[in-house]
Amino acid sequence: MRYGSLWSFIFFAMLITLGIDSTFAGIEALITGLCDEWRLLHNKREWFVGVVCILYYFGSLPAISYGGQYVIPFIDEYGVSLSLLFIVTCEMVAVCWFYGIDRFTNDIKTMLGFYPGIYWRVCWMMCPVFISVIFFMTIWQVSFSPMQLSGYTFPKWSVRLGWFFRLLSVTSVPLYAIYVLSSARGTLTEVILT
Repeated sequence: MRYGSLWSFIFFAMLITLGIDSTFAGIEALITGLCDEWRLLHNKREWFVGVVCILYYFGSLPAISYGGQYVIPFIDEYGVSLSLLFIVTCEMVAVCWFYGIDRFTNDIKTMLGFYPGIYWRVCWMMCPVFISVIFFMTIWQVSFSPMQLSGYTFPKWSVRLGWFFRLLSVTSVPLYAIYVLSSARGTLTEVILT
């Protein structure tokens, strides 16, 4: 193939820029959310961005060390899969069942100018059920068995640490909901319905 090295360079340059762009989006989402929540961070945004980038740098060093081949699958298994399913389930239940399909479709009409069809309404009503089933089947599948990677079985303490990471990210959703509900004015029914 002619100019194979050039095409290889272009391909890997594209991969690097895609990775950097994805990282920027994730960091910006974190920084914007925290700066919007706490005004003190908003006033010192440049310093906060610097601290976050330094923390990301030091947090990523284990991934490029000799044991990185075990760190990356560990984080992928215990840091993402089950936690993401739980958070998505909570979002779907909150929007579709607590907020309500009627309100949600009215919001979509306000934004787009038309109501979504009956197909979408049925999907929004059924999705929390299906995602909940997937969530509980995933819990059943992963249970407390040690993770294995290319013949290497992770030690028992790593399974406990992994479940601690899972619970840390999963419990943040109900804890924040309790905080918001307890700090709101009115009865619990009024707060949930408004």
